[in-house]
Amino acid sequence: MTVSSSILMADVELIAAVAAVVGELVKLKRNNSRKTKKIWVRQWIQRRNKLGASQRLLRELAIEDPSSFFNFLRMNENIFNRLLEKVPQSDDDWTKIINGFHNLWNFPNCIGAIDGKHIVIQCPPNSGSLYHNYKGTFSIVLLALVDHNYNFTFIDVGTYGNCSDGGIFAKSSLHKAIEEKNLNLPNGSVILGDEAFPLKSYLMKPYPRRNQLNMTQKVYNYRHCRARRISENGFGILAARFRVFRSTITLAPSTVTKLVKAACALHNWLRKESNDVIITPDVEDRQTGRIIPGSWRNGDRPNRLQPTLQRNYPQEARQKRDNLAAYFVGPGAVDWQYRMIQ
Repeated sequence: MTVSSSILMADVELIAAVAAVVGELVKLKRNNSRKTKKIWVRQWIQRRNKLGASQRLLRELAIEDPSSFFNFLRMNENIFNRLLEKVPQSDDDWTKIINGFHNLWNFPNCIGAIDGKHIVIQCPPNSGSLYHNYKGTFSIVLLALVDHNYNFTFIDVGTYGNCSDGGIFAKSSLHKAIEEKNLNLPNGSVILGDEAFPLKSYLMKPYPRRNQLNMTQKVYNYRHCRARRISENGFGILAARFRVFRSTITLAPSTVTKLVKAACALHNWLRKESNDVIITPDVEDRQTGRIIPGSWRNGDRPNRLQPTLQRNYPQEARQKRDNLAAYFVGPGAVDWQYRMIQ
């Protein structure tokens, strides 16, 4: 190889190296000059990392993106807010219920009728006898306060089925809320329960039927049971509309609890918004004294709570019931009540 050919070869290699470097520089410059692609993201999604999703998501969707709100919940904001009605708190809320019981059911100062039912479930694994109830099935308990129009105003659900029926109310969130005066109840107001509940100054129950009752006590029991039947009918309508409650539910207790809460909310909404499905409550024949069963009684129903034996009633509670009894045979009497107790 001559000297000139060696120089030529070196020039070629140098040119190739320079070309390679220039190529990389051109590629780098071209990449840097490209515009960064912009991805459009909804504003409420952009805020999730900073503000979180759980507290603000539904409100942001309703205001900023109604179509996504509907896609997520399969309902618009108006229907959602109606489903989300809260426990009565204001004087106006309770007064509306008190007036309803007085006008429709002739019972004064009543803020609701209370009842409880066993929701039958499949025995959870490794649960022992926790859910085993007095009927020999497995259940969780739904305890509810019902207004004058068969709506649920307060529910407590999830208590183990093996809990004594007398202790279910004592352990409930409703009992705690009343005792701690968190519900802003009107003075002198009462709840109506059956024999499964204790007699308290705010919770009335009938005079014991095992005793020989006088006319005043019989009238009281009739007027009490007439108004209290609202809760029994409310539960019956719930079970008739959502027939899952008429058989054993094969889900985990926590899931059943959510199912029951959703059903109660939907029950209230359907009572107020929809007349497509008519489920009739019991009807009273004032001429014969006969109760005409409502359509909800066709079919199986959840088990009721058992009566409790209570001997030591608070004196204040006894006196309030006696005062109501005297009112019902005095200024609060209705012309048909004596026919109904014959």
